[in-house]
Amino acid sequence: MKKKFKQLLNEKVKDMGLSEKAIEELVELGAAGLADGSSDEDVAAKVNSVIPFAKAMQAEFTRKVQEAKQSQQQSGKDGKGGEGKQDTDSIQALIDAAMKPHMERLAALENENKNLRASEQKKAREAEISAKAKELGIPEFLMKHVSFSDDADFAKELTDYKQELINNKLMPADSAGEGGSGTEAMSEAAKAWAEGLPNL
Repeated sequence: MKKKFKQLLNEKVKDMGLSEKAIEELVELGAAGLADGSSDEDVAAKVNSVIPFAKAMQAEFTRKVQEAKQSQQQSGKDGKGGEGKQDTDSIQALIDAAMKPHMERLAALENENKNLRASEQKKAREAEISAKAKELGIPEFLMKHVSFSDDADFAKELTDYKQELINNKLMPADSAGEGGSGTEAMSEAAKAWAEGLPNL
């Protein structure tokens, strides 16, 4: 997925003059929320979301290079040999420092997006579990303290749970869904169970 993201990103920023390091940072941050099966539209949307940061990086790079060149000219350096290498390292250090806030902001946005997606997925799963429980006729009050792991087959576990309730005479065998004969049968079963308790 990162390969596809990087390929599309390179097409978008090919005229910006970004370094390979800068592009790799954008790939790492931008592709963080993508799954292996993400559609081309999802990848394109994620690429577009990092373009503003790429433009900011380009602007900072241009400004820092110009400042370094002016400083070099004023100090009389010729840009060759060891001094030239030091200038290049200094420019890269300045660029990294200037881009740090942008990278942190992008990382924060990615984390916020990831948490939001996780929350939405959790709500959707809870709705599916609730719907399945109603389909099986399991009363809502019996579901309040029931939970499932993220990778659990909740449909199977709910079916097993219903069978346990039936086996322990906590709900009738023919219960199916809310209302109607299922609820009436449940009431009758509860009444019969209560009447069968010994008098104290």
